[in-house]
Amino acid sequence: MDSTSQTYEFEHLSGQVIPILVRLLRDGQLNKQTVAETIVLMGAYGEQTLVNIYGKEPDCNLKLRTCIVRALALSNVNNASIDFVIEMLFKASR
Repeated sequence: MDSTSQTYEFEHLSGQVIPILVRLLRDGQLNKQTVAETIVLMGAYGEQTLVNIYGKEPDCNLKLRTCIVRALALSNVNNASIDFVIEMLFKASR
């Protein structure tokens, strides 16, 4: 299996797994930090998903927002979505 087909397989798999992980992040009894970090490690789609969740989450939900910010520290700087991650982290720091 060449790297292109492996990348396609991973992206296809992450598209199926991330919605499940998002439900666990919001509603599950699992460690939210671990779930958020797993989402980030799923690649650019995972990073963008967490940025979108963070933007929609009310300020009063500090536990979830903190987990997301900490998880985004694991973002891959080589992904195209890194600009969105950095912008969101900058806004969060104010």
